Amino acid sequence: PAYACLATRIPEGVQITEEMLRKTEKAENYLFSLGFTDFRIRMMGNGARLQVPGAQFAMVLAHRKEITAELKKYYGAVLLDLEERG
Repeated sequence: PAYACLATRIPEGVQITEEMLRKTEKAENYLFSLGFTDFRIRMMGNGARLQVPGAQFAMVLAHRKEITAELKKYYGAVLLDLEERG
């Protein structure tokens, strides 16, 4: 699936900065490198909310420590949305 503009990962009403877009891109590129597809990382305050398809939940848990360590470079908290994406 086509990936929407990174600006869609920022909550409505929040002023978008280059830094926000850059860290979102780096975080998503990392997840792509692990083999994730059709996911989103959405900003929630200072945190990142990870949305993945149901079939990839096990993959998130298998890589939980690595994902958390990498995303904490960019976000104060890393949250997994328990609702399936898509």
